[in-house]
Amino acid sequence: MTLSILGLTLSYIAIAILLLVFLQFTSFHWFPKAIVITMVTVFYFVVYISYSELLGWPTGNRLPDHFKYHFSLIEEPSKTDLNSQGSIFLWVSKAGGGQSLTKPRAYRIPYSTETHKKLLVAQKKTQKGVEQLGEVVNGESSVNENRYTTQKNNITVNFYDIVGVKTHHK
Repeated sequence: MTLSILGLTLSYIAIAILLLVFLQFTSFHWFPKAIVITMVTVFYFVVYISYSELLGWPTGNRLPDHFKYHFSLIEEPSKTDLNSQGSIFLWVSKAGGGQSLTKPRAYRIPYSTETHKKLLVAQKKTQKGVEQLGEVVNGESSVNENRYTTQKNNITVNFYDIVGVKTHHK
């Protein structure tokens, strides 16, 4: 457990104690008191789950339609554990729309053999100094349009050389 998570947890415990002391000396009926206590307890879990997004962990949000590829990490599906479907982690900057590149963001998409092969090529080109532009061709979304469905690996990502731009790596 990191110091920041510990600090956040202790802060919520302090708030809960203050809430319980406050509710003990009020004349509210027991039902509103129970609702407030339940809400504070639920917020513990909401903050704990949401906190990883603030720490910079890869997001499951939809990749930008056009992006500059920086790096990837491929976690292949487990052959022994059927619950491990594998994931692809991408570090990309949003591109397009006449705007400059944003700061890189980590994304997590479902594993697919096709994307794995394309990423190996893109990674080799990037290491040789040929920058890569990525494009999401399709990706059927779940009910939440900002997230990919993890049940179907139907996200197609293509990579292209950024013409005229070559970086020098030592």
